[in-house]
Amino acid sequence: NTTVAYMPIDTQQRTILLYPGVTVRGRVTADSHGVGGAVVSMVQLGTSARQAPATTLTDPEGFYHMIVKDGEHTLTVRHPDYAPAQPQRFSTSEQEEESVANVTLPIAHTIEGSVTYPDGNHAVGVPVAYWVDDEVYDRVLTQHDGTFTFRVPDMPGSIRIVPPEGYMTAAANNIPITGKLKPEITLSPTELIPLPAVEGTVTDAEGAPLANVVVASMGIEPPLWAITDPEGRFKIQLTQVPPDEKASFRAEHPERFLRKDFQVMFPEPEPQAVSLAPYEPDIGMRPVHSDQNDLTSSVGRPADEIECNQWFNSEPLTLKSLRGNVVVLAFWAGFDQRPEAVNTIR
Repeated sequence: NTTVAYMPIDTQQRTILLYPGVTVRGRVTADSHGVGGAVVSMVQLGTSARQAPATTLTDPEGFYHMIVKDGEHTLTVRHPDYAPAQPQRFSTSEQEEESVANVTLPIAHTIEGSVTYPDGNHAVGVPVAYWVDDEVYDRVLTQHDGTFTFRVPDMPGSIRIVPPEGYMTAAANNIPITGKLKPEITLSPTELIPLPAVEGTVTDAEGAPLANVVVASMGIEPPLWAITDPEGRFKIQLTQVPPDEKASFRAEHPERFLRKDFQVMFPEPEPQAVSLAPYEPDIGMRPVHSDQNDLTSSVGRPADEIECNQWFNSEPLTLKSLRGNVVVLAFWAGFDQRPEAVNTIR
C-alpha cells in the first residue's frame, strides 16, 4: 500500500511541525554476509492514528539507518531471496543519540501452491497466510496464474486460505506444515467450491408448517436471514465460510413467543427440520449505561410524536396510526455504504 499525505493548497499559511527523532542503524545479514536491498520497516506502536512505517533499504553491505520518533516500535525486514525475519519489538528514547538493531535473515524454505475455481480457472488475488504459533508470519495473494509462494524459515506452521465471497475450499482451508521443512515444498492444488445453502422447514409443535417465520444467522457479519414461505420452507445462501465449519441460526415466530436455535455443520449441511417451541421473553429492566441516553424520565409517559424528514419503503407514519400495534425503533447510522446496508434497518 502507498500512503499519500494530503494538504489543501490555498492562500492560507500552513504550519508543519517537525518532531525530534532518534537515529536507528544496524546491519542485515544472512550466513554472516551482509544483505543488500533488504526492506527495513519500523512502525510505532500505541498510536491512535494510522501511521506510515519508516522504511529504508540496506546498502550493498547490508547496512541501513533511519530516523524514527521515540517510543515502542515493531521492526520487520524482508528480502525476496530469504525468509522474513520474525517481527521484533524495538524501543527508542530521545535520551539516546542512536540505537542499534541488527537483524539476521533465516535461510528460506520455499512453499508453493495454487488455488483454482471449480471450472479449473485460476483464482486470482486470494489471500493466503502462513501461521506460526497462532500468529501470522507472512501474507501473500495468489498471482495471475492462481499460484502463491512463501519463503519461510525451518519452522512448522500452517497455511490458511481465505476463499473469496461465495466459495469455500473443497478440503480444509488450514494446511499443516509439520516436521523438518524441505528446501522446496510443493502443495497439491486447492480447489474452491461454491458455498452451500442452508435449507429446511419450520413447523409448530404439532408438525404444521409455519409461514413468515424469520430465520437469521448468529455470529456472522453481516447477518443472513430468510422468511419461510406458506409451506414453512426457507433457504439461506451463505456468502462466507463459517468459523469452525459450523454456523448457528435462530428461527423466530413474528407474532408469538415461539423460537428455536439450531446449528448447521459444513461442508455438507443437511436439510433442517426446525420445530418452534415456546419461550419466556426477558422483560426485565435494563441498567442505564453512562454512555447512553437516560430515558428513565420518559417511562410511563406518552411517547413524543415521530419527527422524521425522510422516509423510505413507507409513507410518513404517526403515533395515532400506529396505536394498537407493537412498534420497534431501530437506529441506523449512514456510514455503512455497502449495497446491502444502504437504506436498511436491522
